[in-house]
Amino acid sequence: MADELSFKPSIKDTPKSVRGVLSSRDKVIGILVIVGLIAMSVIVWAITNASTSLDGSGSEAQRTCERAVEQMLAAPSTAKFSSSASGSNPYEVTGVVDSENVFGAMLRSSFGCTVTFQSGVGTATVNFLE
Repeated sequence: MADELSFKPSIKDTPKSVRGVLSSRDKVIGILVIVGLIAMSVIVWAITNASTSLDGSGSEAQRTCERAVEQMLAAPSTAKFSSSASGSNPYEVTGVVDSENVFGAMLRSSFGCTVTFQSGVGTATVNFLE
């Protein structure tokens, strides 16, 4: 009876299937779970970004107008904007932009845009850039 109490099972006594060796089926299931989690993450990310698309607010109107004005500048990467929006679809956006000209001199220009939102998409018409 003393021998029965002192018996300690070793890893050799454990069947291979229980020792942490995964079967092919278990590996496939694991891979499918990981792929599923990645797919879910991508879907959640896409939904989150879609919900933060243009909402038609005054600040979105300002950004839409500023992007349109940037396309007209000689050095758009140097642009520093100060603008405000008024109205409500269509928005009237006015402001100033400091940017470099083709010679590298910093200039201040006034601008004005009319921004309209339809189905979450903003369209800006630059009325003036002086």
